[in-house]
Amino acid sequence: GVNSFEVSAVYNADTRRGIVIGSVEHDTWKSGVRIESDEPGIISRLELYTGASGEGTRDVLPHGKVKGKTVRSPKTFFGYFEDWRDGMEEFGRACATIAPPLPWNLGTPFGWNSWAKMEFRLSYEKVLEVSDFFKENLQNNNFENNGIVYIGMDAGWAKMSDEQLADIARHCKANGQKAGIYFTPFSDWGKDPEAYINGNSGYKCKDAYLYANGKTQNMVAGGLAMDPTHPAIKERIRETAERFKRLGYEYIKIDFLTHGCAEADYYYDPEVQTGMQAYNKGMAYLLEQMEGMYITMAISPLFPSQYAHSRRIACDAWAGIGDTEYTLNSLTYGWWLNQVYTYNDPDHLLLEPVSDGENRARITSGVITGIFMNGDDLSYISGIQVAKDKARKFLTNEDINAIAKMGKSFRPVNGNMDGADFLFMHDTGKEVYLTAFNYSGYDLTYDLPLSRLGLRESSTYKAKELWSGKEVKFKKNVRVCIPKKDVLVFRITR
Repeated sequence: GVNSFEVSAVYNADTRRGIVIGSVEHDTWKSGVRIESDEPGIISRLELYTGASGEGTRDVLPHGKVKGKTVRSPKTFFGYFEDWRDGMEEFGRACATIAPPLPWNLGTPFGWNSWAKMEFRLSYEKVLEVSDFFKENLQNNNFENNGIVYIGMDAGWAKMSDEQLADIARHCKANGQKAGIYFTPFSDWGKDPEAYINGNSGYKCKDAYLYANGKTQNMVAGGLAMDPTHPAIKERIRETAERFKRLGYEYIKIDFLTHGCAEADYYYDPEVQTGMQAYNKGMAYLLEQMEGMYITMAISPLFPSQYAHSRRIACDAWAGIGDTEYTLNSLTYGWWLNQVYTYNDPDHLLLEPVSDGENRARITSGVITGIFMNGDDLSYISGIQVAKDKARKFLTNEDINAIAKMGKSFRPVNGNMDGADFLFMHDTGKEVYLTAFNYSGYDLTYDLPLSRLGLRESSTYKAKELWSGKEVKFKKNVRVCIPKKDVLVFRITR
C-alpha cells in the first residue's frame, strides 16, 4: 500500500481516467490517504482518514485530540474524472472556494534572491551592486513585470544595521525596484532555552518551545519548533513586520513554517488542540501584520494556503539538469496548487556554473511554474563575469519572459513517470504552449500525437520554438529532437 497526505490521485496514465480524493478544509486536521492493491491495476482499498501524524508529517507525537459538543472531520472531495488533471484542478478550486488564495494584482514577481550564491556571505555593498546590475542590464531588456523587479535578501541580512537596511530599500526604489527580506517566525536557531526572545524581555525561548513528551522538537535543518500561539512569538512577528515596513521592504520570504504545525504536549492558547489549529492562528496573525507585502512561503505545509501569495513548490534547487528535474517533479504532481496560491514558486533560478542547455532548461522550469527569481551572484565584488554574461543572455528572452508574465503553472502531458514528466503544456485558447525537456546525457527524439495536446491530428499547425526563434509546422505529430540536458519551448498557434 501507499500513503499520501491531504490529497491523492489514482489514474491510468494512458487514458488519463482516474479518481481524486482529498480533504478541502485545513483548519483543524491533518489528513491522510491510504491506497492498497492486492494485484496490479486494481484498487483493493481506498481510505481517507483524519488525524494523520508521523514521519510523513514530521511529527513525533500522535495527532492532537479534538473535543467539543460537536466534532467533525474536514469536508472531503471525491471524484471520478475522464482526465485526472482536470480532477486535481477541480480539487484545488474546491479548496479555494473555502479558503480563497491571497489576491495579488501587480503581476508575477520578477527579481533576485541572495541565498543560492551568497548564503551568509551576503553584504550591504553586494546587494547595492546587484540592484545596479539589474537596473543597467536587465530591466531595460524584458526582465521586469509591470515595471517592477524585486531584489530580495535571504538569510544573512541580520548582521546589517537598520541604517544599511533602509539604505538598500531606498537604493532599490531609486532603481525602480522593490526590496525583499527574509524571516523564520516559528523557529529558534540559537537553541539556548535561557535566551530571551528578541524584543520581548518577559519570556525566554524555553517558555515558547513546542514540546513533545517534554522534549524540544528539532525540526528541518535543525531549528527548534516554537508555539505560534505564544504571546512572545506573536510579539516577535509584530515587531519584525513593523520594522520591515518602516525600513521600506515590500516582499518577504518566510521559511521553516513547518516548525509551527508540529503536534505538541500543549499550546499556550488553551483553545488550541492540534498542530494545524496552532499553525492557522500563527499564520493568520502573521498575515495581519505583514499585510501589503508580497509573501512567499518556503519550507511549509501544502495547506492551509490562504496566508501567502506563493509557496515554494520544492526545497532549494540550483543550476544543473538534476535540479531542473527535481523542480519539475514537483510541478508534475503539484501544478494544480496554483488554484490555491496565486503563484507557485520554483525557487531561485541559477545559471552558473552549468551548460547553456541546462540554463535554458532551468529558466524554462521556472517560468512554467510561477514566480521568476534569479539567484546568481551579479555583484562586482564577488560575482564572476560568466554569471553576468549568462544573465544578460538567458534572463532577457521576450517570448520566454512572456510565459512567466502569464503567471500560470503548466500541466504535465503524461504524468506517468516515477519522477518528473518531461512534457508540459498550457492551453490559452488561442495558443498551446509545449515544453519538452531532456534530462539525460544523450540527444532524444520523441513523437507526440497532437491529440495528446487536445489538437486535431488532421490539421497543420504553425509553431515557434521560443529559445531559438525558429518557425516550424506540425501535422499529426509533434516531433521533438531535444539535445542532451536541454529544452525546447513551442508556442503552437491554434
